[in-house]
This record gives sequence, structure tokens and C-alpha cells, in this order.
Amino acid sequence: MKIPEPLYYLDISSAADLIRSKNLSPVELAQSYLDRINLLDSKLGAYITLVADRAINDAKVAEKEILNGKYKGPIHGIPIGIKDLIDVKGIPTTCGADWKRSALATENAPVTQNLINAGMVLLGKQSLLEFAMGGIDHNPHFGYTRNPWNLDYFSGGSSSGASASVSAGLAAGALGTDTGGSVRQPAAYCGIVGMKTTHGLVSLEGVFPMAPSLDTVGPLTRSVMDNALLLEAMTGRTNTFFAGLDQQTPKTMRIGLPVKWVEDDADSEVAKCCFAAAEALMESGVEVREIDFSPNDADHEAYQGIAYYEAFRVHKPYLNDYLSSYGKHVRERIEDGFAISELTHLNARKQATDLSARAASALSGFDALLLPTQPTTAPELNKGAIIMNGELVSMAEIRGNFTVPFNLTGWPGLSLPAGFSKNALPMSIQFVSKPYNERSLYQIGHLYQTLTSWHEMRPTFDKSN
Repeated sequence: MKIPEPLYYLDISSAADLIRSKNLSPVELAQSYLDRINLLDSKLGAYITLVADRAINDAKVAEKEILNGKYKGPIHGIPIGIKDLIDVKGIPTTCGADWKRSALATENAPVTQNLINAGMVLLGKQSLLEFAMGGIDHNPHFGYTRNPWNLDYFSGGSSSGASASVSAGLAAGALGTDTGGSVRQPAAYCGIVGMKTTHGLVSLEGVFPMAPSLDTVGPLTRSVMDNALLLEAMTGRTNTFFAGLDQQTPKTMRIGLPVKWVEDDADSEVAKCCFAAAEALMESGVEVREIDFSPNDADHEAYQGIAYYEAFRVHKPYLNDYLSSYGKHVRERIEDGFAISELTHLNARKQATDLSARAASALSGFDALLLPTQPTTAPELNKGAIIMNGELVSMAEIRGNFTVPFNLTGWPGLSLPAGFSKNALPMSIQFVSKPYNERSLYQIGHLYQTLTSWHEMRPTFDKSN
């Protein structure tokens, strides 16, 4: 049987079919990724710790198991990367911090163990912004993770390495975390699929926290179907998210589109991309209706009142010994958290509850919301501002416009590629729904990907840079 080339851009589902039928060796697949990493990661900076020997050993074990009739499922023999915030026994969990370079994990996080049980091939631990804080483009200890679509641009954060690696063919899939957009933003910037899961769906045990009441773990892949497969393995569930997606045509779904919010908070080019996605869905028979919903300033302030407050308390035990080792941005975030009172935090939690009620009311009668993922495309490296609708705006002020509200509500959000800007950078949309409704998001996301081919586009930095 002729195997499609290149191996490192095979969909997980396609690779799984070939592995299960014994037409593709997991060792051959793993080696294709390791060769790609060795060739290109010096440009991208996607990995902090590469475990090449373990990857080959994992692949050999998987191959032997499969040949002996012990096939475990679609992640068996698939090369995966893990954000270096999530524990893998025997490997440092650096959290992107200088003082944790040698902090060996003594146990696997449950989400890691679920993937090991599913037979993944571990490629390594992937780069991130220090302690997963903020959407800035530079880790002061480990450097930049660059965007595969243009190396002068940011890959997104804080799950920088996970997104860049999947986009560039340096991993078949990856695990990221999302506290204010840290799965969805890099997915948007790198032109891939990222799921911010319902808060509590994936165990946070063994995941170094940023803000525990907002933190989530989610998969990054190149297609919606792959994302569903990886989430099943992460949760240890089967036939929950993936089964039947290729047979489902959810045209009876009703999608809410908050037009005014999109027009007010997104760059016009990104807004047009979102509206074009709505048109494509409507032409296929899906009902898309305009709704009146948008967060307010108090909602965004509530995020700081929760996230910064909790981040300070997470790091408080380490400050006496390691404060000088923290990067400037993280120190400032921790200092902001120190200044937030318990009363302010309590009021912020109440505001988040109010936002959840308003969002639920707006979504009443609808299966999902359709929004941009990010208000703009990726910014250039070393630029704290970007031109949006002809004006220079701070990235810190706008990057959470469409992501932060759903960390506050705890709702799931699926980001997927939806076009390219005039400067040839990916644009993205997201579908958002009520808690534990990931399957509906996968259904509508997969339908959208049957109508478009944006997710099939691949960066060419390896040829042009």
C-alpha cells in the first residue's frame, strides 16, 4: 500500500487507520517527526525538552503491541507533544521558568497517564510563556516561539510550542492549557484547531496552576476530527466526542451571531472572515441568527480580579526563595495579584456568575455562538501593539476580547482556521457553547471544515526562510 507523504502531516485519524491495518509503522511515523524537529525547531523554538530516545522506544512498544493484536485505539502510536506545564514522570516540568529547569516530575498528571494508557508516542515537553502568564511573545528564559506562517510573527500564548509544533508538522497533536485564551489564541495565530474545554472536564491534577478556578487543559490538532480523538484519549473516554462525526450533518443546529460585538471588538478583516463563515454555514442549511450579547468592562475587570488574585496565591510559597528568578512580566502580574483584596476577588466572582447568566440567556434556543477567536491576526515579534481598523492598539488590551469571557463562564470554545489576511496570516473563528457541550461544538466545527479547506493549508517557512 502506498503511504501518503509527508508522514508528519498525516491527520491523526488517517495515521491511526494505517497503523491499525499494519500499513504504517509507528517507528517510521515517530522518526519522521523527530527528523522534522531536528531540521526545523532551531527556527521555531517549539520544544523545551525533546525525548527522542523515549519517542522511539514508545513507538517500538506500540508497534509490538499492535502486531500482537493489542491495538489500543486511534492514539496508539501517534506522536504527541505536551505543554511544559503538565507533569510527565521523570521529565522536568519547567513551566517556562528558569528556577524550575531541573524540577523532575515524580508522577504523571492524570491527563498524561490517560494518553500513555492510550498508547501515545511522547515527543517531548513544549515551550510556553513563563508560568503560562500573558500573551506576550517572549519567554525571558527560553526565548521566542515563532509563528510557522511567518517567523517574524508571534505564535500565540501561552501554549506557544504546542500550537507552533502542530501547525509546522513537529507533532501530530499537542496538549495546551487555557486560562484566558492560551489554547485558542495560539490555535488562531497558527491556523490550527484548539479546544478550550469545559472547566473541570479534564483533570488539573499534575498541571501547574495559573488560576485554578479558570484553568483548563485542551487539545491542539490540525482538524476537528483529530481534536475530538485526542480529547477522548485525554479524558479516558471512548465514543464520546468523535464517534459518528463523519456521518453527522448537524444542519438542524441554530447558531447565534453577536454581530455588534464582532463589529465593535474585531478588526474589520477578521469580522468579515467571521461573517463569511456564517454565510457558508447558512448556505449549507444551518440556521444562523443575529443575537444581542457582549461582555462589558466589568466582566473584563473581573477576570483580573480572579486570575491575578489566584496567581499571587499560587506563587506566594515560592517568592522568598525565587522572586529574583522570575521574569519582569510575571513579577508584575504577581504584584498586581498581591494588591487585589479578598473583597475585590469575591465581587469578581459574582460578576463572573452574572456574566454566565447573561450568556446563558443570550444562548437560549441556540446550540452555539459564532465569534472570532482573536480580534486581529498575529502581531509581529517585539511589538506590543498592532494596527486594528487603522488605529494602533495595545495587544494587552484586546487579545482577550473574545476568549476571556468564556474562561469566566467555564464554557467550552472551539477555535478553528477560517481564512487568511492580506498579509498571509491565519484568521480564525470559534464556536462556543454551554458546559460539557463539546460534542456539539465538534459537530458544527466538522461541518464547517467539510465546507472549507482552510485547515488543509500548510505553512512553507521550511522552504522559504
